[in-house]
Amino acid sequence: MDKKYYFISGLPRSGNTILSSILNQNPDITATGKSFLPEIFYDLKKIQNDDIVYSQCPNEKGINGIYQNIFHNFFNYTNTKYIIDRGEWITPFNYSILKQYCPNDVKIILLVRDILDIIKSFLQICKDNPNYVYNKMAKGTSLDEITDVIMGKDSYMDCALKGIKWLKDNNLLKDCLIIDYDNLVKDTPTQIKKIYEYLNIPTFNHRYKNLKQMTVYNDDVLGAPIHTIRENKIEKKDNDIILTKNIINSYNHLNVWENQLWKWFIKMYIQ
Repeated sequence: MDKKYYFISGLPRSGNTILSSILNQNPDITATGKSFLPEIFYDLKKIQNDDIVYSQCPNEKGINGIYQNIFHNFFNYTNTKYIIDRGEWITPFNYSILKQYCPNDVKIILLVRDILDIIKSFLQICKDNPNYVYNKMAKGTSLDEITDVIMGKDSYMDCALKGIKWLKDNNLLKDCLIIDYDNLVKDTPTQIKKIYEYLNIPTFNHRYKNLKQMTVYNDDVLGAPIHTIRENKIEKKDNDIILTKNIINSYNHLNVWENQLWKWFIKMYIQ
């Protein structure tokens, strides 16, 4: 079976698990959990660039053969026509890997959500789950201290925001399908239809109740059930979190897919 490979990327807490659960109803689709496939490519490149044994006896044809077959071998166990891999594919390195080695045209579903809503969602998890990893990483227990970890340098949020900015700066956002979390939960069928049209695959009659949990995640590692979805209703959860003025002022304008405040973004966030 010739498979097609597509991708979900973007911001956390933006409907990744709900969307994957819905798409997996289609017997022709496998929507994955968070993938470590980008790390495989990165580690291979590291061997190629830094490993002394490889430097002594390089084999360009051999390692290129590995690159060319990674997608096929990684998903050889699946029997579906369409693979939708969720990963951090929007960094410059990972995107270049897709352009070089994805067997078909690169199509990325980019999930986004208002940044302050994402912060609230993470802080609610921290409040409800004392053993959550961000609580353990924070220097204190205040909202500001925990938010510093959530939004810190090289965090998931940091990499995702920089990736979205890089896509926009390089005129690549137009090639992605941007799905806003609020639209996804308010009018799910319309957003699902957009995805099918974007991927150019036959539609499927999805259900939006009696959803199945994604069983591929071991959330015990993170100390909180962050990938548990509501099975009988798709709706936006109201989080019992009041953000401080400092958090609002620091991160209120980071919806970088919507605005042109790059000088402000660089001054306030990246540097």
